[in-house]
Amino acid sequence: MDKFESLKVDIEKILDSDKTVLIFIRHGETEANFTKQLSGWHDVKLTELGLNEGKQLSKAFQPLRDRFAGIYCSDLSRARVTAELALGSGEKIQQSMELRELNFGDHQNKVYSEDNKCIYEILFTQKYQAPNGENWNDVRNRIMKYLRSQIHSKGVYLIFTHGGAIFSMTHQFGYTNTIKNCSCIGLELDINTLEIMNQLFYWEFPNQ
Repeated sequence: MDKFESLKVDIEKILDSDKTVLIFIRHGETEANFTKQLSGWHDVKLTELGLNEGKQLSKAFQPLRDRFAGIYCSDLSRARVTAELALGSGEKIQQSMELRELNFGDHQNKVYSEDNKCIYEILFTQKYQAPNGENWNDVRNRIMKYLRSQIHSKGVYLIFTHGGAIFSMTHQFGYTNTIKNCSCIGLELDINTLEIMNQLFYWEFPNQ
């Protein structure tokens, strides 16, 4: 069984359960990922590798497309195109700017590297506040407010979004960086309080 079939099997088990689950999927590689720039709300395109990553996700997601309670994506093209490739269609996808990446403000398009210490040393900590932009709690609250307005019943919900947006959800589970492009993570939601309870799985996209 390859990794994509394994992911499909794991999701099928969750679909057959009584759980309410948010599956967050990071978009494919972008030009900004390749150059290590903080793209934030800037609409950057997927690379050829990123397009191929999205297509490969279809092995797991497309056969299950009609079983999800809701499918959502950021309105930025890198997330939208990844979702369309993974599902084989954009027909059931609801787009929202509320699912965008962290607004990096004055740090947008800055390079994330050890040479840029003022960003590098604190970016993935709760101390980070983008000048004239957002912090991690802002992103988490923005996304969860939107999802709570959409979720009215038990089920499995797909959210195609961004590395930082997902980090804002996962740092409580000990994550210290973003997950890899086209990787995904399943978080169980309490259907009564609509609060995230625990992590069910993390699936990492295989190296090309």
